[in-house]
Amino acid sequence: MAKWLQKKGIMWVVAEKNSFNTCQNAKYTAEMVNVRQVILVTDAYHMNRSRRQFALNGVATIASVAPLPKANDWQHFDQNLQHSRRALYELLAFARDVVKPQYDCQPTNK
Repeated sequence: MAKWLQKKGIMWVVAEKNSFNTCQNAKYTAEMVNVRQVILVTDAYHMNRSRRQFALNGVATIASVAPLPKANDWQHFDQNLQHSRRALYELLAFARDVVKPQYDCQPTNK
């Protein structure tokens, strides 16, 4: 992803490599960089949940939607299932994050 971003003219890339999930990624990134706003690159399904986690950690985001690995072509059954599964997963994960946040992911104090 960093190489792709550099080809697009974005040279300063922070790749957080210690997290196991979205909330840890937001927390560790907020601890790693001293900025109030970042360009967040992720796919359309994951963007809302990611932006929420960064906001909880005091970092505003500018959304930059990355292309999906498979085209969004609902006429193909296998793609339909993959996109439906991904959308459902993100919806349930968002609800989980609101109702019962993960224990190891309390927002950092900025």
